[in-house]
Amino acid sequence: LQACGRPEEALAHYQDAVRIKPDFAQARNNLGNALQALGSSEQALSHYQHAVRIRPDYAKAKTWFEKAIGADHANAHYALAGMYHHGLGMGRDYPKAAQLYEEAANHAPGQWHPEAYYNLGYLYDQRLAEKRSNFMAFRHYRTAALQGHKHAQYYLGLYYYEGRNLGNRLILIH
Repeated sequence: LQACGRPEEALAHYQDAVRIKPDFAQARNNLGNALQALGSSEQALSHYQHAVRIRPDYAKAKTWFEKAIGADHANAHYALAGMYHHGLGMGRDYPKAAQLYEEAANHAPGQWHPEAYYNLGYLYDQRLAEKRSNFMAFRHYRTAALQGHKHAQYYLGLYYYEGRNLGNRLILIH
């Protein structure tokens, strides 16, 4: 039905298949395709991610995350950043991961992505990002920590506890 240009009808069948067998990766993927065709990219991405967890196919995941990025989806930036960060289906590329985390973090004004900020802080902290900076690590950890991210709160605490060098930057605490 999907191939015949009838995604609404296909959607109902894919939903039934997923209801009957929730861990059927192909049904999850097809449900994602139908949802994408109907303009529900956020729901589609959720089903693509579930399918990848069931049966990882990193090449296809990368392709679909890139399509979702083309549709301006913040979580797709984050998911693809994770693939580059951890080398899933490709070599590790920390600068590319940092760029994608930055895009996810700054996706829309007022819509912060604490995990993206935390991962940015980690990449800067471990000297894995292209720009190497204690100040940038501190800044990103702080942004994530203020959003309640517990690991970022811990690392931010370490910065204060260890008195890490932040250069000549003045840190304003609200």
